[in-house]
Amino acid sequence: TFLGYREYDLVRVGDTEEFIRFGPAERRSEMEPRKGDKVQFRFVVYNSPEFKQLMPNATVDPSGEFVVGSGKAWPWLETAMENMTVGDSRQVHVPVKIAEGATKWLPGPSVAKVLYLEMRLVSVERAK
Repeated sequence: TFLGYREYDLVRVGDTEEFIRFGPAERRSEMEPRKGDKVQFRFVVYNSPEFKQLMPNATVDPSGEFVVGSGKAWPWLETAMENMTVGDSRQVHVPVKIAEGATKWLPGPSVAKVLYLEMRLVSVERAK
């Protein structure tokens, strides 16, 4: 374990100096996103790295979608979805300073330094 966490990988986000931490994906299917595929995610925001209690008054079950490799997704999200398949869930620790748009899920101005998200890959629409 690392600082009391279960086994989490510390992964650099793109070519930045920022890192996210995430646990293994579950491999619930063989449908893994590829470049050009449209993917849809759901998120749950927790108030601590134990992922036991939901963040009070946070947006409930927000979603997002993007085309893999389009450059329109949050860089941390493309990094965090690596090796996920449709139906998988993964716990992710994202520094608030690189989670620009995701901070809208928090209840007002937050002093949080890290977002604790559980993300689920809902669907993959293959590129034509």
